[in-house]
Amino acid sequence: MDSIFLGRPYRPRPEIVTPDMEILEDIVRIIYPEYEKGKEELLKMVREELTKKKGVKKASCFYGLRMVLKVEDLKAGYGGSEVLHGVSIEVREDEVVSIIGPNGAGKTTLLLTIAGLVRPTSGRITYMREEVTSLPVHERVRRGLVLCPERRRLFPEMTVGENVMAGAYLRNDKDGIRRDLEKVFEIFPFIKERWRQMAGTLSGGEQQMVAIARALMSRPRLLMLDEPSVGLAPVMKVTVFEKVKEIREREGIPVLVVEQDAYLAMSVSDRTYVIESGSVVMEGRSAELMANDDVKSRYLGV
Repeated sequence: MDSIFLGRPYRPRPEIVTPDMEILEDIVRIIYPEYEKGKEELLKMVREELTKKKGVKKASCFYGLRMVLKVEDLKAGYGGSEVLHGVSIEVREDEVVSIIGPNGAGKTTLLLTIAGLVRPTSGRITYMREEVTSLPVHERVRRGLVLCPERRRLFPEMTVGENVMAGAYLRNDKDGIRRDLEKVFEIFPFIKERWRQMAGTLSGGEQQMVAIARALMSRPRLLMLDEPSVGLAPVMKVTVFEKVKEIREREGIPVLVVEQDAYLAMSVSDRTYVIESGSVVMEGRSAELMANDDVKSRYLGV
């Protein structure tokens, strides 16, 4: 357990000191009683001072750890049966975070609750510093909290193009939609070629990439993927996760992914949460968890 980071999750970057903005604000508030009256000036001063220190390359490093999603003590279930028993997770800007665990652990329920498709019985969901616990699904999507569901959920008798454009249903910025569509074509070139083909005639891997493209057309600020490799051939599993990495690297979109293939998920993610029986039993940097004996024996088959 010594190798597992159990405190406030973060992803350090080489030669860059990246303090957490929330911790920084707490420190400033304690030191300076007049904090609220001059918040921006004080934070600017602290940033400038830290930037002068050895190892800090630029003040913008603070924003690389901005909180995107914070789930606190979340409880949820179905028909009076509780599935999630006080789950807490965090996703920060520019991260890929994976959630692994056995079947029936509550991983999909967690994503559905964050997306607003399952109503929590208690707990708090904060997205981009706004509490969204009771916000309707479409308002969460409008704000960029987007779920790509398990098993694709495409409309098989609609064309590839119609399925992709369904992701932009809530948008009316034509220029932005056109730009985002060009990005989709760059990430998934086959979509342009198959634009008028019926989605139901695609292979499983192609359908999964269309589903991710549809989610991208909603312009996500956090992309949630539920079991993106389920039912796919091994080669296609790798291809899909390569695309996940590409989306993060090209577009800077943080990703929260639930995945049954623990090795694949942890190999592309920065941090990992392990959920069992509706509770988080382990969390930490993915590379460190992959070296943990319990994780290796229970989830990696080593």
